Amino acid sequence: DKYDPGATAVEDPYGDLDPEADEMTDCAANPPAFTETTVVPAGTTKLCVSSLTVGSTLTNAAMSDGETLHDVTIYVTGKNKSTAGNITLHGTFNCTSCTIILTNKDMDPTAKIGQFDMQAQSKLNISAPGSGKYKGIAVMQDRRAADSNQANKFNGGGEQVVSGALYFPSQEIAYSGDGTSEAVCTRF
Repeated sequence: DKYDPGATAVEDPYGDLDPEADEMTDCAANPPAFTETTVVPAGTTKLCVSSLTVGSTLTNAAMSDGETLHDVTIYVTGKNKSTAGNITLHGTFNCTSCTIILTNKDMDPTAKIGQFDMQAQSKLNISAPGSGKYKGIAVMQDRRAADSNQANKFNGGGEQVVSGALYFPSQEIAYSGDGTSEAVCTRF
């Protein structure tokens, strides 16, 4: 219950978890970007996008039936092997029982993998699914992501409620700021 920098390291609980090509076989060859105007059809359980950008004008991503985004795995894949699909949050993003995966549908080990950039004053409210392959993971970056001098940012000044793991096995996470954050059963 207390911070102990001398604690013994634990085995990576997701060490054998990787996005696989067959999960994205029905993704469009050139997936669209997810923006403020994206409406997700009701009942969608998988969404493939080239990037995910939530601007300051978006109050909430929604399903076509008006409900908050829910029960969906979002693959942010870039457009091709050489293009990374990034996530940039300036506005509000809510998703219940969701996993966002930064990956690339091209399974080449050198395929570019995007980064997460949550700007100050943004709002992120995400809960991981309770079952399935990505059980317990709210946001994941493919381990093929190249080492970078830029950390994946979850910046403060905004609001963050994350229930689940923020899993970035190959790159750093910067989790900072003076906003309101609730790390509800959050694992880094």
